[in-house]
Amino acid sequence: MYPDQIIFTIPIYLKSEENYLMDLKKRAEKHLEAKRKINENAPSWLPHLDEEFIINQFYKFNSRPWKYNFIIGWIEFYLCGETIKASYWLVNSKKISYTLVRKEFRDCGKIADVSLTHTKNNSEIKDDVKRFLVDLAEGKYKPEFIKFSFDTEEFLLSLEYLDLKALISSYF
Repeated sequence: MYPDQIIFTIPIYLKSEENYLMDLKKRAEKHLEAKRKINENAPSWLPHLDEEFIINQFYKFNSRPWKYNFIIGWIEFYLCGETIKASYWLVNSKKISYTLVRKEFRDCGKIADVSLTHTKNNSEIKDDVKRFLVDLAEGKYKPEFIKFSFDTEEFLLSLEYLDLKALISSYF
C-alpha cells in the first residue's frame, strides 16, 4: 500500500466523547468527596478549601480536549486497484487507557474489502462505505471493535458531497 492511495481515515477512540465526559464528571465527584472528608477532619484553624476551586483545579489538571488527545487508532480506507479496502492501526499497548503518555501505533493489517467500485455507481459505493462503518461498530469484522468509538460524524457529512467514482478514477 502506498501513502498516495490512502483516500481517507477515521479516528478510533477508547470511548465516545459523551462517555468520556461522563467518566470525567464521576472522577471529579469522587475527588470532591475525598476533599470534603479531608476538610471535615481538618483542624478549625486550617482554612477550608472552596469546592468550586477544587473542581476547577481537578478539571485543569485532568481534562484535555477529547478529539485530539484520546485517539487510540485509525481506520484507513485505501485503494487497491479499483477496490476500496480498509485497514487499521491501534496503539501498541497491553492495556489501553487515558493515561497513555507516549503513544506508538502498530499496523494491524487489513479489515475488509469495503467496495468493489468498478461495477458500482457513486451512491452504491457510498452505501457500501456506510454499511461497512455500521458493521465495524457492531464488531462484525473484529469483536474488540465493539468497545471502541469511531468518530464518523465529519466523515459522513463530507461523504455526501464526494464524487468517489471521480476520486478513484483520478488515481489511475
